[in-house]
Amino acid sequence: MLHLGIFNQNDFILDIGAGDGFQANYMRSKGYNVVELDIENSNYKSSENKRVKYDGINIPFPSESVDKIYTSHVLEHIKRNELDKVLKEQSRVVKKGGHIIHILPSPVWRIASIALYYPKKLINLTDKFAIKQSRKDEHKNKSYKQDKKRNYRLFPSGHGENDNAIQEIRTFSIGYWKEILNSHGMEMVSINSSGTIYSGHRIFPWLNIKGRSIISKTIGPSSYVYTLRKSISQSLKS
Repeated sequence: MLHLGIFNQNDFILDIGAGDGFQANYMRSKGYNVVELDIENSNYKSSENKRVKYDGINIPFPSESVDKIYTSHVLEHIKRNELDKVLKEQSRVVKKGGHIIHILPSPVWRIASIALYYPKKLINLTDKFAIKQSRKDEHKNKSYKQDKKRNYRLFPSGHGENDNAIQEIRTFSIGYWKEILNSHGMEMVSINSSGTIYSGHRIFPWLNIKGRSIISKTIGPSSYVYTLRKSISQSLKS
């Protein structure tokens, strides 16, 4: 992401849906000013104190006060009838000429995750470590019961708000997101490949970055980086 040359050292960056803070911490280690934003009941805990909690829609910052907004695998988890509100609010707080960067899964990720669903279930049945870890998660993870229910399904469930894995092949496409993201004064600047391949099951941990990059160039990446810019010539229209 940083290699795209979008971020400047003096930018105020808002990492929305920051999760465990890994990516925000990495950007800070490179000298960037990053504030994490996440919902109150997030399953993740950040190791940093720069975490701001919010309700998932209303961002507690003044209009046009943020240089860059960054999200990674967040939008696909937002209900479709709330997504427009979320995008409008993000556009409100970003400065004119500022950027919003979204990393979103691709159809390749969805297809690969469907294809590897059954091999992963077989591995879990025979892997003592996976069984032991599952028992730990039962006490630690708030969403364990929901995940456990999904694991018993004959066919994989959806990854995001859409519970249909097959339908996500379409809703994770570039065309689908271009239509949604080009709104509220934001204009698409670029769509870049993440340059890597992975699934939702972590079956091939031994496959290094170089190998994943080669595969992604052949069959496509597991995610895309969507970069949008807020128009300088006009204010955000309600």
